[in-house]
Amino acid sequence: MKTTGIIALSLLGLAAAAPHKHHQLHKAKRDLVWVTETAEVIETVVQTTTVWVDPEDYPEPTTTEEAPEHTPAPEPTTTEEAPATTEVPSSSSVYTPPPAPTTTETPSSTYTPPPAPTTTEAPTSTYVAPPAPETTSSSTTSAVVAAETAASSSGSSSSLGGDLGAEKSGCEATWYNTLGAYAACGTQHWDSESVVALKSTTFNQYKSEICGKTITLNYKGKSTTAKLVDSCPGCIGTWDIDLSPPVFEALTGDLGVGRIDGLTWTFD
Repeated sequence: MKTTGIIALSLLGLAAAAPHKHHQLHKAKRDLVWVTETAEVIETVVQTTTVWVDPEDYPEPTTTEEAPEHTPAPEPTTTEEAPATTEVPSSSSVYTPPPAPTTTETPSSTYTPPPAPTTTEAPTSTYVAPPAPETTSSSTTSAVVAAETAASSSGSSSSLGGDLGAEKSGCEATWYNTLGAYAACGTQHWDSESVVALKSTTFNQYKSEICGKTITLNYKGKSTTAKLVDSCPGCIGTWDIDLSPPVFEALTGDLGVGRIDGLTWTFD
């Protein structure tokens, strides 16, 4: 193709250089000559293929770049047309994927709560005191007889003298479950029994004189009796008392009240 183009250009040059006749007769006009030149364009298309291989069987990936072949087109005489050359880099890459990470699934822990502890409601009074020793002294017996005689002569309704023998008014009362526990007087009692507990400091002061004593209680026109057998750590007033369920219901008719004020009581 290149040789043909050169020959055509040579002939064209000879024709242009030939001497012309002096316009003999001007019989005919010169014909137009069309010269067709063909430019050959070579386009190289490179295809890339990616191959996945096992990293244990092959070395590190290598990259090879091949430069495309460029063939220049012949330079035309009258028309200059730059050859369209498309360069596509060749890249044959072999990609080696990293080994898949080892995933260790942590087992989900299931929390197993411990069994609920068995709840046993403790009674308000847990102190168990030994029973009061029996006194056989004739002098003590004589003193008790003398005190009882003095109380009878003064017209008091209680066998106890002083503050113990006086009427306790404006007292506050609550109720509690005995649950068969031993009381501070050393005796065991149940919720069905009519018993009461006196404020701890007052009880401890007169314990030997009041353990097992029967008292009479009055509240808003209602009256009942009970036995004093225990101490009450939660009572506030000097003569405040804690009542077993039967005693509290006899005075209020409802355990839901929980606490009453204005109670009056005396030792029998």
